[in-house]
Amino acid sequence: MHKGMDCDMKMKHINPDVVTQIIQDIETKFGKISSNKVKCTSFLGCKLTKNDHNVTVQMKDYLQKIID
Repeated sequence: MHKGMDCDMKMKHINPDVVTQIIQDIETKFGKISSNKVKCTSFLGCKLTKNDHNVTVQMKDYLQKIID
């Protein structure tokens, strides 16, 4: 937390080593940060899940909210 505020940042790159290096660079300058690498995220009402070969797009929850 910085001055009572929590900051979230999403980062992606085709090469995961680049993300790891950026996190290390940030930690070098600002100290230890918490980070996690997820294979599932939400964007514009779509749930995106990634595995080694595919990306699955699911809109079930979004559509259910519209119906309700």
